[in-house]
Amino acid sequence: DRKNRNGGGVCIWLKNHIHYHHHIPQGLTPTEIESLFLVLPKLKVLIGLIYIPPQLPALTYTSIRQFILVNFDHLLMLWPSFKIILVGDFSQMSTTEIESHCCISPIITVPTRGQNILDQIFINTNDEKFTTS
Repeated sequence: DRKNRNGGGVCIWLKNHIHYHHHIPQGLTPTEIESLFLVLPKLKVLIGLIYIPPQLPALTYTSIRQFILVNFDHLLMLWPSFKIILVGDFSQMSTTEIESHCCISPIITVPTRGQNILDQIFINTNDEKFTTS
């Protein structure tokens, strides 16, 4: 969606001492999105970062949701006790199915630009380390 502008993509910054594994996505990654999945074994955290450009056809959202679910199912099969953090710009895509399936909840509940929440963070824990005040 950035044909005449610079930027785009996804990035996660970690301190040098945080050990991680890059998870290679299962199945085909929808060509319309940018994604990154990391496992932080010492912290017992799974991170998914997603960028979905605006105004995609409805059928595309279905394949993106399926892609996210397949990858978190795979990660949770390998690390069932790990916490989940899902972060990203989900544009107009409904996240209800992902929230229900992965037992995650949004922590950003107020608009971040105008009347809209542009980027969202979902977690599956009530741990104080992962909540905002």
